[in-house]
Amino acid sequence: MKKGDCFQVAGRLILDRNDEDNWKLVHARVDGQGKLTGQKINHAWVEVNNFVIDFSNGHSLVIEKEKYYKIANPTDIQKYSVRQAKEEMLKSGKFGNWKKKAHI
Repeated sequence: MKKGDCFQVAGRLILDRNDEDNWKLVHARVDGQGKLTGQKINHAWVEVNNFVIDFSNGHSLVIEKEKYYKIANPTDIQKYSVRQAKEEMLKSGKFGNWKKKAHI
C-alpha cells in the first residue's frame, strides 16, 4: 500500500508559521476511510483554533474540529506547538511521526 504525505504536508504548513500563531501540529491514529475502512492509520494534520486543516494527498480540507474528530475518531493524539514541532523536525530530521507525547 502506498503511504500518504500527511506528515510532510502538515509539517510544511507548520514551518511557515510563527510560534505566537495559534497553530498546532497533530499526530494521531485515525479510522481509515474508503479502501482503508476498518483500519487505524497514523495521520497528521494542523489545527488552528476550532478548525482542522488537512491538505494531505492533494486534498484541501478545512473543517470544524468537532466534525473532523467525529469522522476520523482520533486516538493516541499528540499535539505540538509551532516551536515544539520545529524542534522535533530539526532534532529528528523528519516531519514525523515522532511517537512522543507533547504536553501543551
